[in-house]
Amino acid sequence: MKWGPLAFLVLSLLIKSHALSNKNNRTETFKVFRVYPQSWQHIETLAEIRKISEEENEIDFWLDSRQPGQFADIMVAPRAQSYFMDLLMKHDLQFKTTIDDVEKMIYENEHHIKNDDKPHVLDENYENLMHYENFRFRKRLKDEPSKFGDRPFEKVGQARANYPFGQYTDYATMVRYMRTIEFYYPHIAKLIRIGTSHEGQPIEGLKLGYHVSNTSKPGFWIDGNIHAREWASSHTALFIINQLVSGYGKDPVVTYYMNKMNFFIIPCLNPDGYEYSRSSAWPEIRLWRKNRSPERCAPSRWGGIRCCSGVDLNRNFDFHWSESGANHHPCSNEYVGESPFSEPESR
Repeated sequence: MKWGPLAFLVLSLLIKSHALSNKNNRTETFKVFRVYPQSWQHIETLAEIRKISEEENEIDFWLDSRQPGQFADIMVAPRAQSYFMDLLMKHDLQFKTTIDDVEKMIYENEHHIKNDDKPHVLDENYENLMHYENFRFRKRLKDEPSKFGDRPFEKVGQARANYPFGQYTDYATMVRYMRTIEFYYPHIAKLIRIGTSHEGQPIEGLKLGYHVSNTSKPGFWIDGNIHAREWASSHTALFIINQLVSGYGKDPVVTYYMNKMNFFIIPCLNPDGYEYSRSSAWPEIRLWRKNRSPERCAPSRWGGIRCCSGVDLNRNFDFHWSESGANHHPCSNEYVGESPFSEPESR
């Protein structure tokens, strides 16, 4: 029997569908446990667990507990859950599961599916929704519009360049907005580029102030999104840009400080990590914190060698490098890097 092009197409689609089904019907999930310490011995057990969480990104304290009677909320990766629950039961720590599937919760909270957004074949059930993960994430996760009082956006200044406040846009949209600001407001806005990321993304921002070329004025520095998952920080920085530009010549306070100072605002210091965190709802990706530097390998607490990418840029500066809150395991969320300023973003 001869196979024609159509038959090959059908076969490839069937194979792809089967692969997606196996991926998205996985039974292992990230879970969140609420733990109830009743004694100082229980607090010591939590400290032991916290030390594990600092070494590898398998256990993530969402809410910590430092005294008896104060519960802790802890997200645990599938491969660490047996160890985690055994340790709690061994020390008679009461706990319950508060979120059974973090990935599903992310979809429910961030995927506001509209009828015009979804393919005709998309069913409403979660499993079929997962088949269109790439489709939805390319469309982009959207939050509901921000509210200021009863009316949306009543306090957002009206600049000549528009930014869709109320959405978490991609990095390219941020850069396009800043370049448009420079085009319309050359007397108070100048685009600056402080470097490039590991993946070659330009790290850009704006210098704002009257007579923007004046270098003798005091400077005020603002940056956002040094941690990939902190989406609100970059959009807060963009909002500040909008308010300074739209308020100049209208608001006396804004005008005074724009005349007296220069504002250096870099909304997204970690564009690679930011875009990576937007690429999937799987918690290891959606809650990514570091940059996207190449993988480094080290022995794993769970056996064998584990390789992980990324450095915590906020801990990569040379001022008191590798002191408080630092970790040298490459899979830790607080991994400091091989040396101060080892990362192009921090440099």
